[in-house]
Amino acid sequence: MTIDPKIQGSFVGIIGKSCCRQRVGDYRYFSAGFGKQVPNEKASKNVVPFYGEWEIGSYTSTWRIIRDGNVVCSGRDLVDSDDELNKRLQGITLGTVVAVEMLSKFEVRVSLDNGILLDFICLSGDYDEVFHVFAPEHIFIRYSLMNGWEVRKSNVPNSNDNSTV
Repeated sequence: MTIDPKIQGSFVGIIGKSCCRQRVGDYRYFSAGFGKQVPNEKASKNVVPFYGEWEIGSYTSTWRIIRDGNVVCSGRDLVDSDDELNKRLQGITLGTVVAVEMLSKFEVRVSLDNGILLDFICLSGDYDEVFHVFAPEHIFIRYSLMNGWEVRKSNVPNSNDNSTV
């Protein structure tokens, strides 16, 4: 399955960017930052002090990290807490982005230069946000089953208002 060339063009800037942060948040959502570190102006004791200039992840779909043909970490791992899963994630070195692709209408994959694959997998219907990207210049990219690919411009960093690009 291919991504529309206009949407694929939105990912050009993340190609070649190295991971600067990775995190499992509440409800096992996954996020990873790539490129330069951007200070988080709302940082507190419980929030990361910086984001990547490019942030990828999903709030609602599950995710998995594949290395050498094996799932080494996923949002479905049997652990006692989000913190335990986050500690497991911190033990994995994520590399540099080489590609963003669709495996099917239910899966988006981000391939990294060190052989790591980040898969974002839809497990439910309707509005399941499979994958999102917060990009420089307040660009928000999202893929969901209901709406397909969307690229929007936001007035606020890391926001997803409804201003269409």
